[in-house]
Amino acid sequence: MHPSTHDVVAALRWALEHDLDALLDHRRHRFASVPARRAADARLVTRWRLAVGQVRADVAA
Repeated sequence: MHPSTHDVVAALRWALEHDLDALLDHRRHRFASVPARRAADARLVTRWRLAVGQVRADVAA
């Protein structure tokens, strides 16, 4: 399942303030192709959820 637009935007805002490496990784893959964009969105949202405690690391893996 793909993350919602709301979650991607929230993750981007979080990354802008807290994790520039995650933001750069997302940006690097964002425009490659639709599957690459979806994968980049999913990675960023997972990283955000782990950082803010929305999901446990063992569940995200």
